[in-house]
Amino acid sequence: MKKSAMVPLIALAVFIIAAGTASASNITIWDNEGTVGIEDNEVTPNCLQGQVWDLEAFWQSGNELSMIGGYNFNAGQGGFTTGDIFIDDLSNGPAVWGSPTGAGLGTNSVKSVSNANFNYDYVIHIDTTFLTYSVYALTANDLLLTAFYNQNDPSSPWRWAEPIGTTNPTPLANYMNRTIDVKTFTDADPRAVVYGVTGWPGYGDTHYLATGFDLSFLAPGTDFLAKYTYQCGNDNLIGQGTTAPVPEPATLLLLGSGLLGLAAFRRKAK
Repeated sequence: MKKSAMVPLIALAVFIIAAGTASASNITIWDNEGTVGIEDNEVTPNCLQGQVWDLEAFWQSGNELSMIGGYNFNAGQGGFTTGDIFIDDLSNGPAVWGSPTGAGLGTNSVKSVSNANFNYDYVIHIDTTFLTYSVYALTANDLLLTAFYNQNDPSSPWRWAEPIGTTNPTPLANYMNRTIDVKTFTDADPRAVVYGVTGWPGYGDTHYLATGFDLSFLAPGTDFLAKYTYQCGNDNLIGQGTTAPVPEPATLLLLGSGLLGLAAFRRKAK
């Protein structure tokens, strides 16, 4: 067998094993607003309603995090732009969303509140055009911005108030200006089946799928909480999942055996 033919076979073996270790799953949990267990076509009570304000689901495939919403992540809505994705490592205590004690919220304006009140560990900091993101480790002294409207305090925080403490905050290594992929689709799109949209109460609506958020900055097997909202906080998206584990020895043995078998087959075919 020619070497050029060997490469695709090895790639195929790696793909098959990798595909077996990662599957897409909906990791959305109830955001404590509205109806328990309903996130599609559900916007925080007493807020502007409609698909254009709706945040619907967090999905995880391996270490890739995705979001679905009727809210247009790129363009925003009504002049209210995207927020950041906050990540909490659950091993050191749960983060909170909503009005933290003593935060002094309650007016229609954005306020800066210490992260000590929220307890998030990382921020996936998204540029306002929703094209790229960078990841930063947070400290208790970092300031997080609250939702604009006072009736939407439970959606806070919505964005990191960077830069904090320095004019040049440093992102995590290899997590600077990484690309976000945003797709628009309806329930007739095949992707709607993959992401579990078909049959939702909002069936037939337009949805936006934002993918490409890499969670590999967390240790393998880390239980985490993810949180997202936009500037006005009309809706709130919460997810809870676990990062991909370190490959088991049996999986590595299977990969090694497969590659050895392909090598033996190549020698025999010469």
